This record gives sequence, C-alpha cells and structure tokens, in this order.
Amino acid sequence: MSLKENDYESETLRFESCRARSRSSTICRGNADRSFLLSGPKRSQDPLAEKIRELEEAKRILEDVEVKALSGVALALTEAVESLSQTAKDLAEMRSTEWMTTEQATKYLGCESVKAFEKIAAREGVPKHYLSARAPRYNRAELDRWLMDRRQEVCG
Repeated sequence: MSLKENDYESETLRFESCRARSRSSTICRGNADRSFLLSGPKRSQDPLAEKIRELEEAKRILEDVEVKALSGVALALTEAVESLSQTAKDLAEMRSTEWMTTEQATKYLGCESVKAFEKIAAREGVPKHYLSARAPRYNRAELDRWLMDRRQEVCG
C-alpha cells in the first residue's frame, strides 16, 4: 500500500470515528474546526446539507494528501535532475580528454573501485600506456575497442 493510500485511509478512519463519537470526545475536540463540522451543537436535520459538509471535509482531507504526495514527487524529480546534471557534467569532462588516468578510466568503464579496475586491467589486458613508471594512462578509443572485442568474445 502506498504512502498516499495510507494517509487517505488514516484520515478517512479518523473522520469516520469523529462522526460516530459525541461532541465531547477528546479526539474530535483536538481539532476544533473539524469537530464543529462533524459534531457541532447545531447539526442540521437536512440530510443534503449534512452530506455537503461531509463531502467538503473529505475534499479538504484529500487535498492535504495530494499536497503531501505532490511534494514527494517534486523532491524525487529534483533529486533526479541533480543526478542527471552531475552525470552530464562528468560525461562532458570525460569527453574533453582522450587520455585518462586510472581513476578516470575506472569511472568511464563503470567499475566499482580503482582497485577492481586495476585487477581487471592486469588480468584481461586492458591497453595502457606509461608516461612514467607510476602514472599509467588509458586511451579512450583503445578502451572502447577493448570493450567491443570483449563483448564479441562473450556474445560470440
């Protein structure tokens, strides 16, 4: 059951229980504006007017639930936009350079960690070049070819 349905059910149950109680009930008195509508001393004998009041109260409850649900959706969308924005920045940064450090190659290939990437590179012959003994560099085009060759081996 979703959060929206839970909110709706709990509000509906509270609404129905207040209607069933007398006007001196502490549950209904806790919310003065609603208790007057639900069990006020001048309760109308007109069933149509009573239904109108009940429907107005139900409408207010549903509007509250809707606002909560929409704020949750807005938050999720905001987080998604931020994530996509960061991904776009990362991709733009990565495309600007043909040569990558180990950290950049790890990120480019989607490995979990630099250590995991280094193990794969050593085991499976990922092409790399050394500018110095401690600074291997990876060429983007070579990594792409290596991935495609590897894919053909696995799929073929």
